[in-house]
Amino acid sequence: MVKQLNNLAACWIGFLLCLSVEAAEMRAQLDRDHVVEGETVTLTIETNNPQQRLDGDFGMLDGDFELLDQRSETQMSIVNGQQSAIVRLILTLEPRRSGEIIIPALHFGAGATAPLRLLVDAAPEPQPGEAPPVFIEVDVQPDSSPWYVHAQILLTVRVFYQLSLTEAAISQPEPASAAVRLLDEVPFQADRHGQRYKVLERHYAVFPERSGPLVIPPMQLSGRVVERRSDKLWQPAVRGRRIEVESEPRELLIQPKPASFSGKDWLP
Repeated sequence: MVKQLNNLAACWIGFLLCLSVEAAEMRAQLDRDHVVEGETVTLTIETNNPQQRLDGDFGMLDGDFELLDQRSETQMSIVNGQQSAIVRLILTLEPRRSGEIIIPALHFGAGATAPLRLLVDAAPEPQPGEAPPVFIEVDVQPDSSPWYVHAQILLTVRVFYQLSLTEAAISQPEPASAAVRLLDEVPFQADRHGQRYKVLERHYAVFPERSGPLVIPPMQLSGRVVERRSDKLWQPAVRGRRIEVESEPRELLIQPKPASFSGKDWLP
């Protein structure tokens, strides 16, 4: 009799486990299915099986996406005394190309998600006469020759931007054969091309170490312009569209100390 009860209990437990496996669901969804090249998308994978691990190898996405961020969360709830959980894995992806991209089925243990379709438009090109959303201006003082060896040249770099600019990084001026020191930076607003811009202005002191041509390489800026945000409370804000801009290079002809100078130490 005891053996029969044990067998019955084992069968009942197995039956409950089967029901639990059958009830478990796994799905994947994108916060948007139509984006512009340079924008990010959020891929969310979720399951109602709290025992299901969602960590895995996403190497199959490398050809079409750059994986920028990965995090997980668990949402617990109790309804009528019954406890349930939703486990989510949230990936922030940036498409590497425009066109149609298919995210293949992702497998986690015995579960798998359905494939997803993403349409990526090419990044918009500025129309003739249209004000660029971000650009860089570079000035030097004195603005004309002569520039002398060891004499200080004031280099001013201005970054103009209209929309919110995040994850911004700008290169430092690194001309060959010159010492460079950052003096200060000043934020303000200005009008350009008939548009209002926010501006970040940086001042550098440049000291040429020898005479001859001195090339100030292009200043390069990369970042994201945020044009819209997600309307889903539990998802992160849209990170914005990636942009990269650069200034024109500047070339100065540095003069040696004047032949008429007869002192011991040249102090321009």
